[in-house]
Amino acid sequence: MKASWTLLIGLLLGPMIISAAPRNDTPTSAGDYLVYVASYSPQGTGGIYAFRFNPQTAEMSALELAAPLDNPAWIAFDPNRRFLYAVTKHEDRGGALHAFRIDKATGRLAELNSTPSGVKDACYISVDRTGTSVAVAACEDGAIAIRRIKSDGSLGDQTAAGQHSGPGARAGSVYFSPDNKFVLSPDLGLDEVFVDRFDSAKGTLAPDDPPFTKMQAGSTPNRLAFHPNGKFVYVFSATAGALTAFNWDAEHGVMKEAQKIGTVPAGFTVKNNGQEVQVNPNGRFLYAANGGPELIAVFAIGADGSLTLADQVYTQGDLPTDFAIDPTGAYLLAANRKTNAIVLFKVDQNTGHLTPMGKMVHVEAPVCLSGFLPLN
Repeated sequence: MKASWTLLIGLLLGPMIISAAPRNDTPTSAGDYLVYVASYSPQGTGGIYAFRFNPQTAEMSALELAAPLDNPAWIAFDPNRRFLYAVTKHEDRGGALHAFRIDKATGRLAELNSTPSGVKDACYISVDRTGTSVAVAACEDGAIAIRRIKSDGSLGDQTAAGQHSGPGARAGSVYFSPDNKFVLSPDLGLDEVFVDRFDSAKGTLAPDDPPFTKMQAGSTPNRLAFHPNGKFVYVFSATAGALTAFNWDAEHGVMKEAQKIGTVPAGFTVKNNGQEVQVNPNGRFLYAANGGPELIAVFAIGADGSLTLADQVYTQGDLPTDFAIDPTGAYLLAANRKTNAIVLFKVDQNTGHLTPMGKMVHVEAPVCLSGFLPLN
């Protein structure tokens, strides 16, 4: 059995390198999690990998390749963590969607089926709150699509499609609102966040009124995150290095701008490449990953949803494409695509500050982390 990656454990200022062959008989401790990683490698060695994480010891154990897959660009769990869905990105073929059943005992993924993505240059996938639909976004032409999930977890028919209207449209991502009544999609090319009403029973979309929120010219909105209370939404601008906080009207699907704040150091002149934004499960802190300065900006969240910069932490690598926060909000895993490593940070529960723990898992070109799957 071939090793899928090398596990690096130790302090950054004097690490000890441990190479471990993947094992399926590694004991599972109480509180262990499985984490899946999309490895996007044009050289053909990518796929979906997995490792175990123990929050009591902060140890990460290497596992074998969970599923071979050509250029997975994004992955997402269903709400019950029984299935994993992936979108593969192929500029010449449009890409495909894949459904997998999760084997918790081994970490392996059994592919249920695959189907065309329904959009050109698919790059992002998310699952609705009921686990009955997936949404996919197209990076190059501003299209989104909805596809049904069958009772066995496999992918069914496409039930809806939407098109951002305007020259240069680019749908960077797509999200379901906390109440599952709306689908939001930031568009980098149009500087707009599109909002559609979503009928979860039918899997259909209808433009909201208004159909989008206009942002400042050149803001290039790429990703967004809802606050756990469902009252605020934060939009991350890819190249502008800024976050915009909105009050969210959950009844009408309307965003009202409340604040704009920078995510990179003052005077930073290199082009920023904003990648991901998430709110800590405790609702007190927000994190935004910036490629270019290679840092994660940490913000304290006020009672009114406002943001205050609390920290800017080097990601210990290049191009932090994604990160995942464990369910307790105590740890953050940052995926650095260009340096082929996933780095572990400890989260200060009182300040939100991040401290690198000197531990990382090496995997080629990690672009997306699934989040944490409890094993017990």
